[in-house]
Amino acid sequence: MQPVDLGQSVTLYVRATDNIGVETLSLTVNGQAVTLDGNGLYTFTPDTVGTIEAIATATDAAGNRHK
Repeated sequence: MQPVDLGQSVTLYVRATDNIGVETLSLTVNGQAVTLDGNGLYTFTPDTVGTIEAIATATDAAGNRHK
């Protein structure tokens, strides 16, 4: 965990590998689904002080999901 100042942008990077192949990547930030760019990045600027909960999920070609 790395602290940031209010008004400072934060970039999260989501990446996964799988022997069958990763079909989808998704990310929630503080319980809200967000859109990743084509490189698996999401950038935002927090507007409150506190901890950010980020959960990434990958789904493979067989339908297996992992967080």
